[in-house]
Amino acid sequence: MTHTKRAHIISMVVDDGMSVGDAANTFLVPEATIAGWLQRRELKIDKQREEIAVLRRIVADLRRVTRGGAARRNKHRSRT
Repeated sequence: MTHTKRAHIISMVVDDGMSVGDAANTFLVPEATIAGWLQRRELKIDKQREEIAVLRRIVADLRRVTRGGAARRNKHRSRT
């Protein structure tokens, strides 16, 4: 099965609301195969969400650190 056909079947189930059983009958693919594709897709999405959350925390920490540093530098400059 080509990647594009698999992507099309997943799209039909996820985006168009086709049931896994209907997709299996339409595209002559076992239901278990389509269910496995969907499960791997969900795991991938969950991992991406976790990675995004980590990156957001890092960005927030960097912003907090750089703002604190900028405030200290500006305070130092005003004394001269």
